[in-house]
Amino acid sequence: MAARRPLDINGMAGQMVVLPAPKTHASVEILFLYDQNSSLEQWRPVIEFLNRYGAVTAPDLPGFGGMDSFFSIGRRPTVNAYADYLAAFFTFRFRRKQVIVVAAGFGFVAITRMLQRYPLLQRHIRRIVSLNGYVRHDDVDHASPRHGQLQRAAYRFGRSWVPTQIVRYVYLNDWMLPRLVARSRSVLAQTVPEARAASMAQMISLWRGNDLRTRFYTTAELFKLDNCARTIPLPLWHVHFASSSDHHHQRAKEQRLRVVFRDATFTQSKVTTADLFRLDAKLAASLIDAKLRQQLSKP
Repeated sequence: MAARRPLDINGMAGQMVVLPAPKTHASVEILFLYDQNSSLEQWRPVIEFLNRYGAVTAPDLPGFGGMDSFFSIGRRPTVNAYADYLAAFFTFRFRRKQVIVVAAGFGFVAITRMLQRYPLLQRHIRRIVSLNGYVRHDDVDHASPRHGQLQRAAYRFGRSWVPTQIVRYVYLNDWMLPRLVARSRSVLAQTVPEARAASMAQMISLWRGNDLRTRFYTTAELFKLDNCARTIPLPLWHVHFASSSDHHHQRAKEQRLRVVFRDATFTQSKVTTADLFRLDAKLAASLIDAKLRQQLSKP
């Protein structure tokens, strides 16, 4: 992707994408934050689509996208640690500017916690767009809800260095990883062979490009997440992804989002979580639909 720049914050090296604004939206600044276990390359079509509505800045998150992890500086990758990182990045990059934040999944978790820990930064944000974000552990679609206790124990165990090395050696080798990825829900959801192959390639790249211990630790953090303690007086536009969650679960999620963001609007997308592993220009346009584009165009 063009316009990549080196990024070094608090001793952690990564990259960020900076795309200049088009003439029609020269004054608009957009901060894009990707999801857990993601990369700038995976979200490139969305970043480029957002660029139609303003200048876009998209940083790596520690431990993801090839960036150094918090472990490299002797810190644990807690939600608070990501909030502190984003506060440092926000101050470094935007200073007195007004920004629209577009955040997916875990990126939304981190920016929400940042605004709660650093309320003075709220005045620099015009609005927040959540792409399937969440504010409490109840909202997270874990792979096997019936086995929540087992999952929680497994991810806590994987936070330590030794178990991480064992998992990397046994499961992330060239023979085993493609076979495991081929059986994942996101790959099996693709019925077109080309789409399935693209999803597999993307997932394998992310497993190898992201820090495995950070992946375990942040997932364990989500099992106890609760960002509902402090309200944020900013407008929120939340996009639900298409999923198997029932109507009651979705309404409950909306109620919890309204606890934090009193001025909240909700819309439903046809994009699924599985689609995120084969993002292209068409899917990006579907995710950023006409109503959301109007929000991005508002002064």
